[in-house]
Amino acid sequence: MAAVSGTFFALGWQVGQLGQQFETSASITSATIVAKDERSVWAGAKGGQPEYRPDYFVTYRFTAGDGATHFNEVGVSPTFFYRAAVGRTTPVRYLAENPKRSEVEFGHTGASSFRSLVLGGLGALAGIAVSASAVFRPHWLGL
Repeated sequence: MAAVSGTFFALGWQVGQLGQQFETSASITSATIVAKDERSVWAGAKGGQPEYRPDYFVTYRFTAGDGATHFNEVGVSPTFFYRAAVGRTTPVRYLAENPKRSEVEFGHTGASSFRSLVLGGLGALAGIAVSASAVFRPHWLGL
């Protein structure tokens, strides 16, 4: 349990750092939407029947400050997906030291990092609870 909670915390921290990098040091240029894709992903089972929900992705192309052209596919919100059209341009934010790290829906990474940090915090709390129960269990049982 401690390993799982530690993993959640580490992932949450890493994604949070990425969101902060986008906010503070990202370069901005123009990207062209080259493809859109709506995919059905498994969302669980209800009454023994599988349920699916849509996930939305766009693929875009942009030229970074070093002159290299990059393609990236990212998950986006339904609002962005339906607003975007293939062939249209949109602003893209990318990290100059690693242009593969980019986003066309500004703040989307930040929202993801918030969810990851919440999960990381919950994982850390679960790990602490498990550790505390192992240490204090004999005392609670009167042993």
